[in-house]
Amino acid sequence: MFNLQKITDKIAAGKVPVGSHVGFDSPFLTEALAGCGFDFIWIDAEHSAIDKKDIQNHLLACRAAGVAGIVRVPWNDHVFIKSVLDMGADGIIVPMVRSLEEARTAAAATHYPPNGVRGMGTRRAVNYSMWDKAEYTANEDKHIWTIVQIEHVDVVKDLEAIAALPGISGFVIGPNDYAMSMNTQEHRYTAASPEAKSEFDRIGEILRKTGKPFGVSGAYSEQFVKDWLGRGANWLCMNFDFNYIVNGGKAVLKGTHETLDALGQAY
Repeated sequence: MFNLQKITDKIAAGKVPVGSHVGFDSPFLTEALAGCGFDFIWIDAEHSAIDKKDIQNHLLACRAAGVAGIVRVPWNDHVFIKSVLDMGADGIIVPMVRSLEEARTAAAATHYPPNGVRGMGTRRAVNYSMWDKAEYTANEDKHIWTIVQIEHVDVVKDLEAIAALPGISGFVIGPNDYAMSMNTQEHRYTAASPEAKSEFDRIGEILRKTGKPFGVSGAYSEQFVKDWLGRGANWLCMNFDFNYIVNGGKAVLKGTHETLDALGQAY
Protein backbone atom coordinates (compact mmCIF):
# COMPACT_ATOMS: atom_id res chain seq x y z
CA MET A 1 0.00 0.00 0.00
CA PHE A 2 1.43 3.33 1.05
CA ASN A 3 5.22 3.36 0.99
CA LEU A 4 6.18 6.52 2.86
CA GLN A 5 6.05 4.73 6.20
CA LYS A 6 8.97 2.56 5.11
CA ILE A 7 11.11 5.73 5.21
CA THR A 8 9.64 7.24 8.35
CA ASP A 9 9.90 3.93 10.22
CA LYS A 10 13.58 3.72 9.33
CA ILE A 11 14.21 7.23 10.58
CA ALA A 12 12.31 6.50 13.79
CA ALA A 13 14.55 3.46 14.29
CA GLY A 14 17.69 5.56 13.91
CA LYS A 15 18.48 4.23 10.44
CA VAL A 16 19.35 6.35 7.38
CA PRO A 17 17.13 5.90 4.31
CA VAL A 18 18.98 6.40 1.03
CA GLY A 19 17.40 7.40 -2.25
CA SER A 20 18.43 8.39 -5.74
CA HIS A 21 17.21 10.92 -8.31
CA VAL A 22 15.66 10.40 -11.72
CA GLY A 23 15.25 13.10 -14.34
CA PHE A 24 14.92 11.16 -17.60
CA ASP A 25 11.44 10.25 -18.76
CA SER A 26 11.81 6.46 -18.67
CA PRO A 27 10.13 4.63 -15.78
CA PHE A 28 12.43 1.69 -16.48
CA LEU A 29 15.25 3.67 -14.87
CA THR A 30 13.14 4.07 -11.74
CA GLU A 31 12.35 0.37 -11.78
CA ALA A 32 16.04 -0.51 -12.13
CA LEU A 33 17.26 1.89 -9.45
CA ALA A 34 14.55 0.78 -7.02
CA GLY A 35 15.67 -2.78 -7.66
CA CYS A 36 19.18 -1.82 -6.52
CA GLY A 37 17.80 -1.40 -3.02
CA PHE A 38 17.22 2.34 -2.68
CA ASP A 39 14.55 3.26 -0.14
CA PHE A 40 12.97 5.94 -2.30
CA ILE A 41 13.21 7.61 -5.68
CA TRP A 42 13.32 11.40 -6.02
CA ILE A 43 11.47 12.21 -9.24
CA ASP A 44 12.77 15.56 -10.40
CA ALA A 45 10.24 17.72 -12.25
CA GLU A 46 12.17 20.93 -11.57
CA HIS A 47 15.42 20.50 -13.49
CA SER A 48 14.25 18.14 -16.22
CA ALA A 49 11.93 17.91 -19.21
CA ILE A 50 9.60 15.33 -17.68
CA ASP A 51 5.90 16.14 -17.77
CA LYS A 52 2.95 14.95 -15.69
CA LYS A 53 2.52 11.72 -17.63
CA ASP A 54 6.19 10.93 -17.08
CA ILE A 55 5.82 11.62 -13.36
CA GLN A 56 2.85 9.26 -13.21
CA ASN A 57 4.83 6.53 -14.98
CA HIS A 58 7.70 6.95 -12.51
CA LEU A 59 5.21 6.68 -9.63
CA LEU A 60 3.79 3.51 -11.18
CA ALA A 61 7.30 2.05 -11.22
CA CYS A 62 7.88 3.10 -7.61
CA ARG A 63 4.70 1.45 -6.40
CA ALA A 64 5.43 -1.72 -8.38
CA ALA A 65 8.91 -1.87 -6.83
CA GLY A 66 7.61 -1.16 -3.33
CA VAL A 67 9.58 2.05 -2.77
CA ALA A 68 8.42 5.57 -1.98
CA GLY A 69 8.08 8.00 -4.88
CA ILE A 70 8.94 11.57 -3.86
CA VAL A 71 8.36 14.30 -6.46
CA ARG A 72 10.22 17.57 -6.56
CA VAL A 73 7.72 19.86 -8.24
CA PRO A 74 8.83 22.73 -10.50
CA TRP A 75 7.57 25.42 -8.14
CA ASN A 76 5.40 26.17 -5.13
CA ASP A 77 2.20 25.83 -7.17
CA HIS A 78 -0.83 24.25 -5.53
CA VAL A 79 -2.40 23.33 -8.89
CA PHE A 80 0.61 21.26 -9.96
CA ILE A 81 1.07 19.80 -6.48
CA LYS A 82 -2.58 18.72 -6.34
CA SER A 83 -2.39 16.67 -9.52
CA VAL A 84 0.90 15.02 -8.54
CA LEU A 85 -0.50 13.99 -5.15
CA ASP A 86 -3.58 12.56 -6.82
CA MET A 87 -1.23 10.44 -8.96
CA GLY A 88 -0.13 8.74 -5.75
CA ALA A 89 3.07 10.55 -4.83
CA ASP A 90 4.34 9.65 -1.38
CA GLY A 91 5.75 13.10 -0.90
CA ILE A 92 6.34 16.51 -2.39
CA ILE A 93 9.57 18.50 -2.31
CA VAL A 94 8.95 22.22 -2.80
CA PRO A 95 12.01 24.00 -4.18
CA MET A 96 13.41 27.43 -3.36
CA VAL A 97 11.23 28.19 -0.34
CA ARG A 98 12.55 31.50 0.99
CA SER A 99 10.13 32.53 3.74
CA LEU A 100 7.62 31.42 6.34
CA GLU A 101 4.77 32.55 4.12
CA GLU A 102 6.01 30.46 1.18
CA ALA A 103 6.30 27.44 3.48
CA ARG A 104 2.73 28.03 4.67
CA THR A 105 1.62 28.04 1.01
CA ALA A 106 3.39 24.70 0.44
CA ALA A 107 1.77 23.10 3.48
CA ALA A 108 -1.67 24.28 2.36
CA ALA A 109 -1.16 22.74 -1.08
CA THR A 110 -0.65 19.24 0.35
CA HIS A 111 -3.55 19.26 2.84
CA TYR A 112 -7.31 19.12 2.54
CA PRO A 113 -9.58 21.76 4.13
CA PRO A 114 -9.71 22.97 6.81
CA ASN A 115 -5.92 22.54 6.99
CA GLY A 116 -5.20 23.46 3.38
CA VAL A 117 -6.52 23.97 -0.13
CA ARG A 118 -6.01 20.57 -1.79
CA GLY A 119 -8.98 19.58 -3.90
CA MET A 120 -10.64 16.19 -3.54
CA GLY A 121 -9.65 13.87 -6.37
CA THR A 122 -7.66 11.08 -4.75
CA ARG A 123 -8.08 8.48 -7.50
CA ARG A 124 -4.75 6.69 -7.83
CA ALA A 125 -3.55 7.99 -4.46
CA VAL A 126 -5.91 5.49 -2.81
CA ASN A 127 -5.67 2.85 -5.54
CA TYR A 128 -8.91 3.96 -7.16
CA SER A 129 -10.82 3.69 -3.87
CA MET A 130 -9.67 0.12 -3.23
CA TRP A 131 -7.72 1.48 -0.25
CA ASP A 132 -9.32 3.33 2.64
CA LYS A 133 -10.00 6.83 1.34
CA ALA A 134 -11.28 8.13 4.70
CA GLU A 135 -8.13 6.92 6.46
CA TYR A 136 -5.91 8.54 3.80
CA THR A 137 -7.63 11.92 3.99
CA ALA A 138 -7.68 11.87 7.79
CA ASN A 139 -3.96 11.04 8.06
CA GLU A 140 -2.31 13.15 5.38
CA ASP A 141 0.91 13.65 7.30
CA LYS A 142 1.28 9.89 7.78
CA HIS A 143 1.05 9.16 4.07
CA ILE A 144 2.50 12.30 2.46
CA TRP A 145 5.78 14.06 3.10
CA THR A 146 5.67 17.84 2.65
CA ILE A 147 9.35 18.74 2.36
CA VAL A 148 10.71 22.28 2.17
CA GLN A 149 13.92 22.60 0.19
CA ILE A 150 16.51 24.87 1.77
CA GLU A 151 18.48 26.41 -1.06
CA HIS A 152 18.54 30.14 -0.35
CA VAL A 153 20.05 32.16 2.47
CA ASP A 154 16.81 34.09 2.98
CA VAL A 155 15.00 31.11 4.52
CA VAL A 156 17.40 30.47 7.40
CA LYS A 157 15.91 33.18 9.59
CA ASP A 158 12.52 31.42 9.40
CA LEU A 159 13.57 27.77 9.80
CA GLU A 160 12.37 27.34 13.37
CA ALA A 161 9.02 28.96 12.58
CA ILE A 162 8.62 26.83 9.43
CA ALA A 163 9.37 23.66 11.38
CA ALA A 164 6.59 24.58 13.80
CA LEU A 165 4.02 24.92 11.00
CA PRO A 166 1.35 22.19 10.94
CA GLY A 167 1.76 20.14 7.80
CA ILE A 168 5.49 20.63 7.26
CA SER A 169 7.11 17.19 7.48
CA GLY A 170 10.74 18.21 7.20
CA PHE A 171 13.49 19.73 5.09
CA VAL A 172 16.07 18.94 2.46
CA ILE A 173 19.19 20.98 1.79
CA GLY A 174 20.32 21.78 -1.75
CA PRO A 175 23.99 22.64 -1.14
CA ASN A 176 24.81 23.96 -4.62
CA ASP A 177 21.92 26.40 -4.94
CA TYR A 178 22.37 27.49 -1.35
CA ALA A 179 26.02 28.31 -1.96
CA MET A 180 25.10 30.21 -5.12
CA SER A 181 22.56 32.27 -3.18
CA MET A 182 25.47 33.53 -1.08
CA ASN A 183 27.15 35.08 -4.12
CA THR A 184 28.01 38.77 -4.20
CA GLN A 185 29.56 40.99 -6.83
CA GLU A 186 32.87 40.54 -5.06
CA HIS A 187 32.79 36.82 -4.30
CA ARG A 188 31.48 33.59 -5.76
CA TYR A 189 30.82 30.62 -3.52
CA THR A 190 30.58 26.88 -4.11
CA ALA A 191 29.31 24.17 -1.78
CA ALA A 192 32.95 23.38 -0.99
CA SER A 193 33.75 26.93 0.16
CA PRO A 194 34.59 27.23 3.87
CA GLU A 195 31.94 29.94 4.21
CA ALA A 196 29.28 27.66 2.70
CA LYS A 197 30.32 24.77 4.93
CA SER A 198 29.97 27.05 7.93
CA GLU A 199 26.44 27.90 6.81
CA PHE A 200 25.62 24.19 6.43
CA ASP A 201 26.89 23.55 9.96
CA ARG A 202 24.62 26.33 11.23
CA ILE A 203 21.61 24.97 9.33
CA GLY A 204 22.23 21.48 10.69
CA GLU A 205 22.35 22.85 14.23
CA ILE A 206 19.07 24.73 13.77
CA LEU A 207 17.28 21.76 12.20
CA ARG A 208 18.43 19.27 14.82
CA LYS A 209 16.81 21.45 17.48
CA THR A 210 13.47 21.53 15.62
CA GLY A 211 13.07 17.76 15.81
CA LYS A 212 11.90 17.61 12.18
CA PRO A 213 13.79 15.17 9.93
CA PHE A 214 15.99 16.64 7.27
CA GLY A 215 17.96 15.29 4.36
CA VAL A 216 20.39 16.38 1.70
CA SER A 217 20.54 16.04 -2.06
CA GLY A 218 23.89 15.68 -3.81
CA ALA A 219 26.53 13.66 -5.59
CA TYR A 220 27.86 10.71 -3.65
CA SER A 221 31.26 10.79 -2.04
CA GLU A 222 32.41 9.29 1.22
CA GLN A 223 33.22 12.75 2.56
CA PHE A 224 29.80 14.10 1.55
CA VAL A 225 28.05 11.38 3.54
CA LYS A 226 30.31 11.86 6.56
CA ASP A 227 29.86 15.65 6.51
CA TRP A 228 26.08 15.55 6.38
CA LEU A 229 25.62 12.75 8.88
CA GLY A 230 27.86 14.80 11.14
CA ARG A 231 25.44 17.68 10.74
CA GLY A 232 22.56 15.43 11.76
CA ALA A 233 20.98 14.57 8.38
CA ASN A 234 18.36 11.83 8.73
CA TRP A 235 18.21 10.80 5.07
CA LEU A 236 20.30 11.06 1.91
CA CYS A 237 19.53 11.30 -1.78
CA MET A 238 22.54 10.50 -3.94
CA ASN A 239 23.26 10.87 -7.66
CA PHE A 240 21.07 11.11 -10.76
CA ASP A 241 20.17 8.54 -13.38
CA PHE A 242 22.59 10.21 -15.82
CA ASN A 243 25.46 9.80 -13.32
CA TYR A 244 25.18 6.02 -13.48
CA ILE A 245 25.07 6.01 -17.28
CA VAL A 246 27.98 8.42 -17.74
CA ASN A 247 30.13 6.89 -14.98
CA GLY A 248 29.42 3.38 -16.22
CA GLY A 249 30.20 4.34 -19.80
CA LYS A 250 33.46 6.02 -18.80
CA ALA A 251 34.51 3.02 -16.70
CA VAL A 252 33.91 0.57 -19.57
CA LEU A 253 35.74 2.77 -22.07
CA LYS A 254 38.68 3.32 -19.71
CA GLY A 255 38.98 -0.40 -19.01
CA THR A 256 38.76 -1.27 -22.68
CA HIS A 257 41.44 1.29 -23.58
CA GLU A 258 43.74 -0.10 -20.88
CA THR A 259 43.28 -3.60 -22.26
CA LEU A 260 43.95 -2.39 -25.81
CA ASP A 261 47.10 -0.60 -24.60
CA ALA A 262 48.32 -3.82 -22.97
CA LEU A 263 47.77 -5.65 -26.27
CA GLY A 264 49.57 -2.94 -28.22
CA GLN A 265 46.41 -2.23 -30.16
CA ALA A 266 45.69 1.28 -31.44
CA TYR A 267 42.25 2.77 -30.94
